[in-house]
Amino acid sequence: MGEVFTVIFSLAGILALILALLYASKWLNRKTSISSAQNLRIVERANLSTDKMLLLVEICGKYIVVGVAPSGINTLCELSEEEIARLQFPNKGNGNNQFLNILTQKFRMNKFASSGSVDEDE
Repeated sequence: MGEVFTVIFSLAGILALILALLYASKWLNRKTSISSAQNLRIVERANLSTDKMLLLVEICGKYIVVGVAPSGINTLCELSEEEIARLQFPNKGNGNNQFLNILTQKFRMNKFASSGSVDEDE
């Protein structure tokens, strides 16, 4: 009977040690984290495939669309004040597709501007 208590107390001690180490590692991670950016915030993310995505990033009050792929990270465009005003952010209401709609319009405008022809139907 004494051996059973010894085994139970040993297991409880090991479990307590594991929990203490887990707590200590989380505490240290918070203290040494590099991701304490105060002027950078990912506002919204749109996954295009398993390894490609678009990010709407706020940097010092400016909104920038960034493309992320295995080949690298590229700045795609900066949103104007008018486009930012039309955005509906997820924490302020239902804006799930608003980011993609504005991005699509932005790329259509850039495409037509570079080709020199604008379709009146769009």
